[in-house]
Amino acid sequence: MGVSFCSFVEHCFVTFRVQREAAEARKAIAAQAMQTTTVKEDEANAKTDQQLEEEFSQLDLDDQLSLEQYRKKRLAELLAEQRKKYGEVRELHSYDYMEAVQETDPDYFVVVHIFQPRFSVCMQLNQCLDKLAAAFPSVLFCKIASKEALSTFPDHSLPALLVYKGGELHACHMKVTNDLGFSFSATNVKQLLHADEVL
Repeated sequence: MGVSFCSFVEHCFVTFRVQREAAEARKAIAAQAMQTTTVKEDEANAKTDQQLEEEFSQLDLDDQLSLEQYRKKRLAELLAEQRKKYGEVRELHSYDYMEAVQETDPDYFVVVHIFQPRFSVCMQLNQCLDKLAAAFPSVLFCKIASKEALSTFPDHSLPALLVYKGGELHACHMKVTNDLGFSFSATNVKQLLHADEVL
């Protein structure tokens, strides 16, 4: 009985294996049949592939033009943002005066008003510079009290305007009233700075 039982188990095992292999073969044939196409389908796929390739090449050309337009637009926006860098008069102190003059982007002018708070003509120039700073945001307008700039700065030289570019002195106007008189406006200060090629 032992032999026939073993034979039976072996026969079942072989039968099971054969059935499993047959099932896998049927699945493989069915999968291959699903992937197989007719001649007409192959021709249609070839046309579709060619059309897609043409559309992609057109899209690539369109994309390149769009990207170039976007790049130019973004570059213009960045340049405009840089030009709108300042827009107000910044008050300086002895510790940050040199930084403002020397560390500012060398493509931009720095206009420094050295003033005395108790002089009305200095306050008048501050008001003019506030207007110019808003109108010309690509110029860094600063003000510093004379005693902050230099403890021995002579009051008779005030108000003073110093113009820097790239850390170098570009123009110097000691006692601005010598150039503008005592009754001046933002337009007069603008003309003075325009003559220095700042605005």
